[in-house]
Amino acid sequence: MMMDQTDLGRLEEMVDSLLAGYNRVKDEKSQLLATLEAKEREIEELQISLAKLSDEKGDVRQKISSILGSIEDWEKGKVAGSDTIEEVNVSQEDSSVTESPMSEESEAEEQAQLFSLKG
Repeated sequence: MMMDQTDLGRLEEMVDSLLAGYNRVKDEKSQLLATLEAKEREIEELQISLAKLSDEKGDVRQKISSILGSIEDWEKGKVAGSDTIEEVNVSQEDSSVTESPMSEESEAEEQAQLFSLKG
């Protein structure tokens, strides 16, 4: 009988050890599941954020493209407009309106009067 009690004691210790190990594994599993859920929520939030940033990037890209197009159009218009301005200057010179030629001295006096504080 003595051996039976020793065997039962050993068996009891083994069962206790196995149960303790099972409880540790069960707790660890619970913690890992909680961590997994938190990481999955974080991934969803990051995917939403990434989608928003991607949309914003597309919007910015479109705006930049539009601005560059406007600048290019402006530059083309400026070049074409400069020809038009020259044509206007030439046509004004050809017009029948004549101004009396002003000497450099009288022009300087007129400018001085314009910019003087005395009025």
